[in-house]
Amino acid sequence: MQSADSIRQLALLDRERLEQVMRDVAGFRAGGAAEKIASHLTEDLRLELAGHSPNFPYLGEYRGREAALFMLNRMRTDIEYQSFEMLALLVDHDQGFMRRRAQLRHRGTGKSGPVEIWDIYRFRDGRVCDLTIFLDLPALMRLG
Repeated sequence: MQSADSIRQLALLDRERLEQVMRDVAGFRAGGAAEKIASHLTEDLRLELAGHSPNFPYLGEYRGREAALFMLNRMRTDIEYQSFEMLALLVDHDQGFMRRRAQLRHRGTGKSGPVEIWDIYRFRDGRVCDLTIFLDLPALMRLG
């Protein structure tokens, strides 16, 4: 039987590991290396870009790691991450939340500006099984 102190230590290590997964996923997405995040994603990943806008065709739900990676790569043909800063990061058991501000540039118009992004993660066996991304759509629409 484990002591309460050793259980707390294990929980802290798990939380730190999940926080690192979240940082890696956000960093790889920003850096244009969607393939590098594959090891952090479950095969049956559910990815949702939440919202509705007829001018941003990437919104919707994607089922499966390959479909999600294909969409992330495709979206980068229109949108370039110039930089991002982490504003908040929270992990609670098998769930995580990240808020960040990215400087994005629309490749077609050349316009750039700040866009807030909120990610809600769910984990299974240390990997992301569900990711919902909320983009500041009005700010994004001003770019393109």
